[in-house]
Amino acid sequence: MPVADIIIVHHYFELLNNRSLNTICEKSQCPIVLFAHSDGIDITSDRIAAFVTMCAGMIPETDKPVYIFPHPAWIPGCLEDRTIL
Repeated sequence: MPVADIIIVHHYFELLNNRSLNTICEKSQCPIVLFAHSDGIDITSDRIAAFVTMCAGMIPETDKPVYIFPHPAWIPGCLEDRTIL
């Protein structure tokens, strides 16, 4: 079985609750980087080595590394009237 150096978990709280996340962390043989897509994250697991998030404030204060990766979506300056479109 292949062995990974690190595991990246994309975390949506609605799809993966903290209990399930902790189970994944407990079974992991290597560090986990948690890519947070929603708040409500339990950061207590020793297996979580670092966090990635798309906005500031989503990860509670921690001593672990947190990388803020701004959402790459284009946001228009104004919206056009749908009926005209």
